Amino acid sequence: MCSSKWGTAQELVPADVWHALQAVSGLRKGRTEAREPKAVQPIPDHIVDATTPHLPEVLADMVRFQRLTGCRPAESERKRRAAMHERRRTPLSYGNRPGTNRKRKPKRRPGDRYDTNSYRRALHRAVQVANRKRGAESDQDPLPKWSPNRLRHSAATEIRKHFGLEAAQVTLGHATADVSQIHAERDLTLTVEVMRKIG
Repeated sequence: MCSSKWGTAQELVPADVWHALQAVSGLRKGRTEAREPKAVQPIPDHIVDATTPHLPEVLADMVRFQRLTGCRPAESERKRRAAMHERRRTPLSYGNRPGTNRKRKPKRRPGDRYDTNSYRRALHRAVQVANRKRGAESDQDPLPKWSPNRLRHSAATEIRKHFGLEAAQVTLGHATADVSQIHAERDLTLTVEVMRKIG
């Protein structure tokens, strides 16, 4: 649904397709044989801390930034590019404007920037390297393979725990609190504290 909305906004999908899709009701639990995907869980900070030393400096900074702000993986790269553009010293008339020199189907080659997929693959490689070193040095459990989107869930959960659901909604840029509840895990320690106080 979101992809259709984006496609309509970019004039890639006719508007009537977007309106027709809005009338389609969503799948209900137990009413279909479609596989239910596992919920994305927050990534514990000790796993992030064990992974970042094995990342290039730029990527390690992107991980820290995303963990603190809860931004989407693509947003951290977008903000990095915007900052580079702000530092540009040459007039726009002396070079390409941002985005005008991108090819639709470029040949794959090493570049000076990451997209969402290369970001995720670099994290997976860093986990593999960390596990090889951990296995050689001790009998510690291997780190699980994790993806950048889990950092957003970690930030959302922490914000909800300390400041409430509305703060998580505003920080993550969600239109409704329902979406924020998917990203921000409930703080079950609050239930324990309530039970302790009321006896």
